[in-house]
Amino acid sequence: MKRNVGYIYLCTVMISGSLHAFIYEIILLKRINPTTGRPQQFIGLSDFHDKKNGANAAQLTCIKDFFNKQKKDRTKIILEDLSTDAGNGSSGSCKQFQIDSRGGILGGLARICHKDGFQVDNIEYRYCRVAALGPLFNNAQQKVHAFPSACGIRVCDIVDEIHNAMSDIGKRTNCCASLKAYQQKTLKKIEPQMNRLNLIKESKHSMADYVQQNGEESNRHDVLKKLLIFDSALLDLKLAHSILTADECDTIIAISGGSHIARVKEILRSAGYRYAYSKPKKHTRAPKPLDLTLLPNLYSGSL
Repeated sequence: MKRNVGYIYLCTVMISGSLHAFIYEIILLKRINPTTGRPQQFIGLSDFHDKKNGANAAQLTCIKDFFNKQKKDRTKIILEDLSTDAGNGSSGSCKQFQIDSRGGILGGLARICHKDGFQVDNIEYRYCRVAALGPLFNNAQQKVHAFPSACGIRVCDIVDEIHNAMSDIGKRTNCCASLKAYQQKTLKKIEPQMNRLNLIKESKHSMADYVQQNGEESNRHDVLKKLLIFDSALLDLKLAHSILTADECDTIIAISGGSHIARVKEILRSAGYRYAYSKPKKHTRAPKPLDLTLLPNLYSGSL
């Protein structure tokens, strides 16, 4: 299928509906920073991917207010923000498509935090993938070739994006023993997974062609979901590295998928962090948005 280049350069990929999220959990871990000898805390705000929820705007206001109360020179903020360039080596062909994830909590938040003077790490690396697959995921009844981004982004763009993330992670050797072991185990699994999904074999195809050839309309949702999350352990590694290399920070705050924070929490505990607080205490099958006006109480000990 030929590209309509003039159109592609003006195309904005709207990431709405299922890719918006709300915060459903807060966790607080503490330790003595081995570098500075000062108390250090990690605050994880777990998001749940759901249709746009009425709590989004109120939660975002609370988060910004909470951020503004932090000491900027001693605080690191870690985010998954598709609307802000993370400098992740995404293919130039993907950057022809602007992802607009505003309306959710994370859309554009990295840019705002950076402008406000915070140390910010945007760990999101799946720009090409979401630009190509987001419209298909949110418009399951339409033909896959109806979307310029799915036609204009090739499988090799997604493969390159993953390889860039793996290379970046592989260079990070200054990590604790538990993280290093998890890192080695994880990196060994990614290439075989890409082969099983035929990503290497079909690297020259467009993502629209790939989805059409590797699934039926009846199971498209499952195919897309697998493509979006099969390498999620790479994001776990990026999150863990970002936290454990924040040597000069007293507070590290991460807003990320709940499953990522849950897995990274175990790595942090092996690195000396200890559980201090979580809300809610128990998970339910259908998480509900939290009242984030309670965030300042993390410091007062009144929770």
